Amino acid sequence: MSTTIFSPVRIAHLFNATGSPSKATMKLFFFFCLLSASIAGKAQTLPAASSCTSKDLELVGASLPVGSVCVPSGTFNLNLSINNKTGSERTAFALWGTLVRTSALGVVTEEPIVACAGPIPKSKISTLISDVNITLAPGETLVLKDLFLAWTTSNNKEDCNFLKSNPGTISPKCGTQPSIRVEAGLNADVVQQAANCSANGIQTATVLLSPYAGKPPYKVSVDGGTEYNVAAGGTYQFTGLSIGSHTFTIKDANTTPCVITRTINLTPPGTFTVNAGGDFTITCADNVGGKQIGETSATGYTYSWSPATGLSNASISNPTANPSVTTTYTVTKTNTTTGCKATDQVTVTVNNAPVTAAAGEDFTKTCTAFTSGKQIGEASAQGFTYSWSPATDISDATVSNPTANPTVTTTYTVTKTNTSSGCFDTDEITVTVNNAPVTAAAGDDFTKTCTTNPSGKQIGEASTTGFTYAWLPTTGLSNASVSDPTANPSQTTTYTVTKTNTSTGCFDTDEITVTVNNAAVTAAAGDDFTKTCIAFT
Repeated sequence: MSTTIFSPVRIAHLFNATGSPSKATMKLFFFFCLLSASIAGKAQTLPAASSCTSKDLELVGASLPVGSVCVPSGTFNLNLSINNKTGSERTAFALWGTLVRTSALGVVTEEPIVACAGPIPKSKISTLISDVNITLAPGETLVLKDLFLAWTTSNNKEDCNFLKSNPGTISPKCGTQPSIRVEAGLNADVVQQAANCSANGIQTATVLLSPYAGKPPYKVSVDGGTEYNVAAGGTYQFTGLSIGSHTFTIKDANTTPCVITRTINLTPPGTFTVNAGGDFTITCADNVGGKQIGETSATGYTYSWSPATGLSNASISNPTANPSVTTTYTVTKTNTTTGCKATDQVTVTVNNAPVTAAAGEDFTKTCTAFTSGKQIGEASAQGFTYSWSPATDISDATVSNPTANPTVTTTYTVTKTNTSSGCFDTDEITVTVNNAPVTAAAGDDFTKTCTTNPSGKQIGEASTTGFTYAWLPTTGLSNASVSDPTANPSQTTTYTVTKTNTSTGCFDTDEITVTVNNAAVTAAAGDDFTKTCIAFT
């Protein structure tokens, strides 16, 4: 694959703010015209870099001969320092590439460049004046980049014109080079190496300052602070610099030192955020086992949660949070390269307080107590619902305190539920129904005569434990409060017995009629008479 002679130009840098060609653009235009005319009709492509297998010559330096001027400006020849590693002189060394200009204000422009120098002495590094002049502005720095290099053989007929006119014939005596700095007076490379965050979250940056040209060794400082020594070709590392603008001072070792300054605006480390997740609530019905919080893990970051209580793992990006009480968790996400941190919070509300249900005290319904039932349960509490089971014989199975009036002994269960949390509790109450019917037996009716039951007769029934008896009227009874008194009235009487269950108050009555048929009888024997001999003889 071949390479075009001229590197692409950043067209945007060739026009001024009005859109018209700048003076530099016009110069470049004439440069192109002259260069094109000089190589017209010839093949204008460079060999593929893979064909450049010779390593005979090497470009080791580029400079402008500005003398001892500290801040030079003007037009100077470009000097090339070339290492000829062979034992023979070479007549020419050429380069094609891009000249990158950085103004004192940091404005970058690019332009194509073709330069050649020679002859190159054998077996040493030589600094030669090239055939290119470069205009330098005060404070401007220059770099040659994207270089294609070529050199001649030992044939003394192969000069710069030959190299530039026959680029397709130079392989394998060629090579490439990414870039090389053009030294011109005292200068320095000032590069922000990294931005970091300290443990307390303060953002800082590191700057590498590499002085060059001028007269080494050098002294360097930042913002008028302490001076540090830097040897030729050396670099000083400034650490812990605050984010923002800093001015670096560079001095060389001349009798009257050259002093230059370079200002750089240090940018903060890349910002990032962390997401602790959305707040949520743990209830008896929702998120009963907790819920995952946080975010998907990001490469290059560590995570730390506080507090760790209730978390499945406090050092991962997305643990499960299941606290027993309402807790606000804070996650700290740390960039492992810069140490910068970001935090976020999530609140887990725990609403699962235990519920206590009260069904009320057991009671017994009898014929005298709670004959219409009784209110059970508790006073209604706001935010709770109630449900009773079974619903039979309850005035309302959905209120906190219904009236229970069962016909048979029943155990009722109430479920009290917190409407916001779903938490619930149950309690029971037993309503004993003790109102079994009572059957009283007064006995069979009988008749009292002068010959039958003349002294009366026992009535009622055998006594039953747990019951009381009462007879009315009491006249003619041997005992009106026993189950089986003797009834011996003097006249026909109907007796009513009331039999009462002493535990329930339930009772029954029955009657018996004792007919008294013993009215007096009058006998008539007749009148007395005297029997004589003459009367009633």
